[in-house]
Amino acid sequence: MSGNIPSENELNALLNRITLLEEINTNIANKLIYIPENTELAELLVVNNNAMAENLIQINTTIKNIEKITKAFTEISDSALVSINTSLMDVNQSNMVANEKIVAGNEHLMDLNVGVNALLALMKKNSEFNEEMENKKSEQLKVIIDRQESYFHEQYKFKNKMRQVVEVLTNEN
Repeated sequence: MSGNIPSENELNALLNRITLLEEINTNIANKLIYIPENTELAELLVVNNNAMAENLIQINTTIKNIEKITKAFTEISDSALVSINTSLMDVNQSNMVANEKIVAGNEHLMDLNVGVNALLALMKKNSEFNEEMENKKSEQLKVIIDRQESYFHEQYKFKNKMRQVVEVLTNEN
């Protein structure tokens, strides 16, 4: 810069830098804002819930069938009842393992939901920050424009005074 007053080229360079920063901020904001929507998570939850429901229906059907078989074997012999009780304990163990997996899956989904909520909060803060920076850029640009207008006005006044001085000097000579 020459002195305290920036030249037109310097002002254009500053305006170009501000425009470039604005584009970069917009690109960053667009990249941050683009995340999979909650509908994908909801769809995964629906698919998982449907799969769990089908498995539970199958388990319930199996348990009902085992109960029928247990009644039939109970009527036939006590030794068959011991064998069926062993089978039921295996099924119960499988159910417990399945339930533990379901609980772990639900906890994982809740953790993901917390992460998504945190990401959304960060995106909101980033958007607010970008808006604040945009406002500050606008204010700074207005100050630059006002100063430039003031500079041109002062330059015009100075040229007029110089013209008057030259006229006075010319008239005196």
